[in-house]
Amino acid sequence: MSRKEKIEQQLKELEQLREQMNQLFYYAEEEQLLIKEDKPNGWNTLEIVYHINLVNAPYLKQIEALKSKAPKAPANSAPRSTFLGRYMLKSFRLAPEGEKKGMKWKSPASVDPIKQNEKGFKPVTNVVFRQLVQDLDQIETYLNEAQELALEKLKIKTLIPWLKINAFDALQIMVVHGQRHFQQAKSINAG
Repeated sequence: MSRKEKIEQQLKELEQLREQMNQLFYYAEEEQLLIKEDKPNGWNTLEIVYHINLVNAPYLKQIEALKSKAPKAPANSAPRSTFLGRYMLKSFRLAPEGEKKGMKWKSPASVDPIKQNEKGFKPVTNVVFRQLVQDLDQIETYLNEAQELALEKLKIKTLIPWLKINAFDALQIMVVHGQRHFQQAKSINAG
């Protein structure tokens, strides 16, 4: 797969994520967003979106800080993933209908909306959704810039700081992570 094809594939997944977001949330009433998952410490839809924002923030901040150091992208080669990046993508990616789900991840306290709420950080609906739209716009900008910049050469910290992935992996992970949690929100709203 060429660089252009890989980036087009990621942009297509991002567009699907935006469509999914619009279907789930555009006409949602505030009360719907506050319905909790039916499990201990379950999140509501607003908390899910807040979690997505909390996860995206450090990745986007690091990419912005480092992108000026990215070398020019080689014309013919697709961005390569790190071992950890491939593992994270595989475990976050949604399984086709009827197949075993991906790996469950325990959210670190820094990105757990319930833990953040306990610290006094309460999500505000319009702010949370505005931030999500801004994040998706920023991801799209970086994916387009990856045509010219070898973002895969930039190493960034994961939520576990001593583990690093490349910036292109982070862009892919943010999209797949969003897809996974939008599916979670859909199941809550289907009730």
